Amino acid sequence: MEERVTGSAPQPFTEKANFNHSDDLICRGLVLLLFYFRTLFWNSILGA
Repeated sequence: MEERVTGSAPQPFTEKANFNHSDDLICRGLVLLLFYFRTLFWNSILGA
């Protein structure tokens, strides 16, 4: 019983942690793209 509990419990936790980590990376990538395009937009306005 104890081995089964300790063996099965960490698996969904690690999967959830990896899923959240990947979502965090995707969100950071989208934010970086947003800032990148915003700077390009402002540069085009100020340059023109």
